[in-house]
Amino acid sequence: DVVRYDALLDHFEMRNGVEGLEYIVPVETVKAIWNCREIAAASPRVGAMIGPTAEHADIAREVGFEWTPEGEESLYLRSRILLACRESGLHALTALWEDLENIDGLRAFATHGRGLGFRGMIAIHPKHVETINDVFSPSDKDIEFYQGMVDAYEKAASDGVGALRYRGLHIDKAHYDKAVGWLERAATITNH
Repeated sequence: DVVRYDALLDHFEMRNGVEGLEYIVPVETVKAIWNCREIAAASPRVGAMIGPTAEHADIAREVGFEWTPEGEESLYLRSRILLACRESGLHALTALWEDLENIDGLRAFATHGRGLGFRGMIAIHPKHVETINDVFSPSDKDIEFYQGMVDAYEKAASDGVGALRYRGLHIDKAHYDKAVGWLERAATITNH
């Protein structure tokens, strides 16, 4: 399917003088869940994939899960998509929150998704956008923390030290690498 869409999109781009369009691929069938790695790597146009969560969508019907606000029933499904995205360098999105009025539930669900490693979420309604942006956007406090970690590690490394304490935490090269990657992602979101 991805290859077929590529042919159509190539034609559209050439005909209209457009370039660089990417796909956001929803994964809502059992077959797609099983083949998510192949889908993620099927085309350079695949820019993001969505880990399924919806109570009333195709994936709920296909798998037969009973939805809960905590999302445990879709954790495995979303985790497969998350790992496929990480392996292929794609943007991992967690799917939507259907309860339009329950903003506190949305915030909790989005925060849990961010904690799992998702870097965004699909909004089903405009009133959800502010909360989703708030959860998935780095705060100034987070930026200051990770920049401080990078600075502390680089200073220690220049003195020949490979591990140190930073704000009561043990940090080493792995922590530094995560902080650098986190700051790079934050810069693309916040334009810092």
